[in-house]
Amino acid sequence: MTLRREWFSNYVPFKLTVSICLGSNRVIDAIKLGLVRVSISVDGKIMIYELCNVYYVPNMETNNL
Repeated sequence: MTLRREWFSNYVPFKLTVSICLGSNRVIDAIKLGLVRVSISVDGKIMIYELCNVYYVPNMETNNL
């Protein structure tokens, strides 16, 4: 899950939000589900990986995946 909408190459909105309970007992809502592409350096080569079924959660407190 991520709060960075611009990272998604495609996504679909949920008909109903998906509630996520955090370790702090805070509940946040995912509103979309989609695909995020990430670049990773492996043995000096840049590899592109696709992360499927990533939740878009605009109220997350962190900026990463």
